[in-house]
Amino acid sequence: MRKKLKKSLWLPPLLAVYCAVMDIYFGPRLIAEGRASKFWISVAFEAVVVIGLFFALRRKEHLASHRPK
Repeated sequence: MRKKLKKSLWLPPLLAVYCAVMDIYFGPRLIAEGRASKFWISVAFEAVVVIGLFFALRRKEHLASHRPK
């Protein structure tokens, strides 16, 4: 039987890659227009969301594994 990969291991990195691609695409233009603070605030917010998602999914998986079937 094949073991299922946990969401906490694949979803946050996938979201982080998506955010990184968006930052690479839009970042230089925002910085050139003088809106570097907006760029860095969005990068920080994305990091908080990805880290929060990791811990929330990990907790959900932990609670599900201890739940009686």
